[in-house]
Amino acid sequence: MSTDKPKLLNSGVLKEKSLKQLRDKWGISIVVSFISNMILSIPIIILSMLLGFFLAISLVFISSSNNDYSFTVFLIIYLIFILIILVTIILFGPIIYTGLFNFFNKISKGETADISDFFYVFRNFKKIIALGLMVFLRTILWSLLFVIPGIIASYRYSQVYLILLDEPDLSVSEIINKSSKMMDGAKVKYFLLLLSFIGWGILSSFSVIGVYFLLPYLYTTYINFYENLKENTF
Repeated sequence: MSTDKPKLLNSGVLKEKSLKQLRDKWGISIVVSFISNMILSIPIIILSMLLGFFLAISLVFISSSNNDYSFTVFLIIYLIFILIILVTIILFGPIIYTGLFNFFNKISKGETADISDFFYVFRNFKKIIALGLMVFLRTILWSLLFVIPGIIASYRYSQVYLILLDEPDLSVSEIINKSSKMMDGAKVKYFLLLLSFIGWGILSSFSVIGVYFLLPYLYTTYINFYENLKENTF
């Protein structure tokens, strides 16, 4: 009996499979995509509005005072606002990603999925944040060497949130190591998968609603890639 592992499927096959899985489930998928976008966007929008208000007041103050000290204070506060926005994305982003993966994982398996599946992962937010921070720091450190090592590192750690959903008892370091092992020899396939969505990304950018059609397609395809990857790794 043959013990050969199944081959990694190409992007076209994975995407076709995803569209079939999403059939008759676009409505709830778009709603969940919209909710996830709002949860991440609203804090950033509020912070950006506060930043804009601060910039307007500061520019008036600087132009009237005309001294270097005022400009230094303005620059420091401006950088603090930018840092807060980045920290918000870094901390909340992984929770949103994991929630979407949990929801679309059920879709891909043909199970009944609802909005509560998106919010279910929030109870494990501490571990998700710790995992997200560790991945972010490792990717940044590799990026300091050059852009390409940073991109490769992001591919290496790309499966961490799905592994967390599959095996929640694993430690953060174990999840990262497992993702690295799974992506060994699969990075080119992953790159081609990402590349295949560029056209869809451009098209969706012309319409706000287009993004909410793209996200279900994208996440379900990522999950199918992960499942195919598991078959070839273990």
